[in-house]
Amino acid sequence: MTQASFEAAFIAPEEVTLKRLDANFYRATYRQAAQRAARLPSAPLSSLVKAGTVITYGVIKSVQIESGVPMLRIQNLQSGFADADGAVRISAEQHQGFSRSSLSGGEVLIAIGGYVGVAAKYPNDGPIANINQHVAKADIDPRRANDYYVLAYLWSQTGTLLLQRTVTGTVQAGISLGDLRAFALPLPDRRIQDYIGAKVELAERCRAVAMQCESKSSDLLRDGLGQSTDDILTTLPADGILPTGAFTTRVDADLLRNRLDPSGYHPTLIALQAWASTKKDLFTPLRKLVTAETSKRSRVGKNCSFFVSVLHLNDRGFLDEDAARAYRPESGGREARSMDVLVSCINPAANRIGVCDFGSEAGGCSPEFSILRARNGVDPNYVAFALRTELCRTQLLHLGRGTSSSRRRVDESELLDVLVPTVECASAIAKTVRRGHVLSAASVRLINEAKADVEALIDGTLDEQAILAGTLKAPTANDIPELAEDGA
Repeated sequence: MTQASFEAAFIAPEEVTLKRLDANFYRATYRQAAQRAARLPSAPLSSLVKAGTVITYGVIKSVQIESGVPMLRIQNLQSGFADADGAVRISAEQHQGFSRSSLSGGEVLIAIGGYVGVAAKYPNDGPIANINQHVAKADIDPRRANDYYVLAYLWSQTGTLLLQRTVTGTVQAGISLGDLRAFALPLPDRRIQDYIGAKVELAERCRAVAMQCESKSSDLLRDGLGQSTDDILTTLPADGILPTGAFTTRVDADLLRNRLDPSGYHPTLIALQAWASTKKDLFTPLRKLVTAETSKRSRVGKNCSFFVSVLHLNDRGFLDEDAARAYRPESGGREARSMDVLVSCINPAANRIGVCDFGSEAGGCSPEFSILRARNGVDPNYVAFALRTELCRTQLLHLGRGTSSSRRRVDESELLDVLVPTVECASAIAKTVRRGHVLSAASVRLINEAKADVEALIDGTLDEQAILAGTLKAPTANDIPELAEDGA
C-alpha cells in the first residue's frame, strides 16, 4: 500500500489570481518556474503570430478516410518535428470546413489535450494539412520572434512546467485557447533567440537528412531484391485467411516444430517462408549471419556506464545514447558490448531493434533483449536494418507467443530461424543506415543543447555578452561531416 503525499505552501496575496483558485496552480515547482521566467521580458504567445492568423485548435469530430488531406494528432508531434507521413487522412471537404487550422508549413504545434504541452514544428516544406481538436497551431511571425527559439522554450523544463500549470479541468484536462494565447514567452535580445534557434533549426535539418537515409536504405533493398517488401507481401497467397482476420491452415508434417499454437503456423508466415526459401541467393536464416550471445553474457547491475532499455530504441533503430547513459533501472540486466545487435523479443510489433554503439565501453541492457553478434564479414547495422524490414517483422509477429499483443514474446531459437534478406548492396545499406543514426544522434544533442541554453538564459548563466559580441556562435552544418555527404 503506497502512502499518499501532500504538499502545503503559504502563498503571498500578490501571487493569487482570482482566475485560478485551485491548489494545483500553486504547486511549488510551478511557482518557482514562474518566478525564474519572470526575470526576463516576455510577451503573450498571441502577440507573436502573423497578422491575420490566430492561435486555434483543429478539426472536431473528424471522419477518417483512406486517402485525403493529412490530419496531425498528438502522436504525430512526439519527435518534436511533426511528420505528415504517419498522419491519418480526412476529406478535402472537412479540411475546408476547418480552414482556420490549415497548415501550410512552418507552424508551431502544441498539444492542448492528452499529453498536454507536447510541442513540435511542422516542416516549412510540409504538404497542406490540418490538425485535430487536441492540437493548437501558432504561426509565428519571424519579425516578432524566432520560431525555433519559441520551440526550444516550449521544450525546456521551465516552458513545459508553465504549460502544464495552465491546465484546467479534471475529467478532460487541457489548456484553453485563452490561456494558450495569453501564455507568457520570455523574449531575450533577438541575437540570443537566433543563437538558440539555430541549434533547433540545425537539429531539424539533421533529422530530415536522417529520414532521407532511411528512405534511401529502403530503396537500395528494393533494388537488391528486385521488388519492394510491400509488393512481396501483397503478392503472397492468402489461402485460409478469412475476411474477419481469422484463419484456417493445413500444415505439412515436416513443418511442425515444438509448438502447436495456431499463430506459429499462420498462412502468411508459411507462405512467406516458403517463398523466401526458394530464393536462396537473396534470403538466409539469421543464424548464419549472427551468433546468439544472450546466455553467454554475465548479469549486470544498474550502476553501469550505460543501460539500454526498450524505451531508448525507436522503430527506426536509433538508440538514444545520452538517455541510455543517464538511465538507472530498478533492476539489472545482461552485459551489452559495442556492436551488439539488440532485438526486443517482447512485443515484436514495436520493432525495437538496433545496434549498441558505445565505442569500447561495456554496459548493460534490459533482459527482454536478445543479444546477437554479427559473424565475421557481416555488418551489424545491416543485420538490424534487415530485421526491421516488414519481411522480417511479419515473421516475428507470427512467431510471437502469448495472448496479449504487448506481451507476445519470440523465443530466441525461433528468432534465429527468421529468413533475412541478404543483398549485394548490404554494405551500402549499412553505411547509409549508420549515417542516418549519426545524424539522428546529432539532432538529439542539438535539441538538448538548445533546451539547456534556455534554462541557462533564465538562470542568468548563459554567456549573453559573448553571443552579442559574436564570439560565441551556434554550430552550423559545416560542423557535422555527415551533412556534407551527397551535398546534403
